[in-house]
Amino acid sequence: MQKEELAMYLTNMYAGSRTYTFEIKSSASFGVRDLAITEETRSNDGNKIEVTLSVSSEYLLIFAEMVNAAARFVADSKPTDTTSSKDSETRTNERVKAYTIAEKRNEHPEAYAAWTPEEEAELKRLKSEGKSTREISEILQRSKGAIGSRLSKMGLV
Repeated sequence: MQKEELAMYLTNMYAGSRTYTFEIKSSASFGVRDLAITEETRSNDGNKIEVTLSVSSEYLLIFAEMVNAAARFVADSKPTDTTSSKDSETRTNERVKAYTIAEKRNEHPEAYAAWTPEEEAELKRLKSEGKSTREISEILQRSKGAIGSRLSKMGLV
């Protein structure tokens, strides 16, 4: 059985010889929304080349934060002076150091893991019991931000 998808949002960005298409698709049967970013260009022999990146709706906010952080880094960065000392390069890298999922999971073992229906049910129960975001974070082994985000998504705040 073929999955029917509906385009909910579609826009293009033209950048020289490249076209970037941003499309949010929704599965008619499941209501899932995913972002597809497609880059289209032509090879030297004129053949069309398309590369598509798909981001699950579950990770769209995190993905947007990471893209924004990268864009801010590029906007704030000055061209690198090849004669600069290693010390200044190190200081620059430390100032903008990003974290890895593995590093986040050292503190919160369930960081960036998909939420299961059982975890959502437990989150709802803990919230109804009056537990604080910090307490829920410790119990579910996720960050306070992840707890707040999921509570919001579930319409519980």
